[in-house]
Amino acid sequence: MFATPSLQPCVQNIIYLCHTGYHFRYGELQGLNKQETAQRYGKEQVHEWRRSYNIPPPNGESLEMCAERAVAYFRDQVCSCIDFLCHALFNKE
Repeated sequence: MFATPSLQPCVQNIIYLCHTGYHFRYGELQGLNKQETAQRYGKEQVHEWRRSYNIPPPNGESLEMCAERAVAYFRDQVCSCIDFLCHALFNKE
């Protein structure tokens, strides 16, 4: 059943989201550990980035931005696939 061409994209979207999770974009902080980041930007600034919901790091995204992106993807891709799968599996004529 899941091998049918009409179901394949939906299954792939759901598997992709579940497998990879939804990653936060760290911007200029990518690849730095906490100590390196504190040395470069200061402990106070790092604390603010780590504890805030809506303050993004340089060229990165805040938790709020990440949540908006993840929820939009989930609604657009995953929910529509779940609806399609439920219809295909349970509304047989």
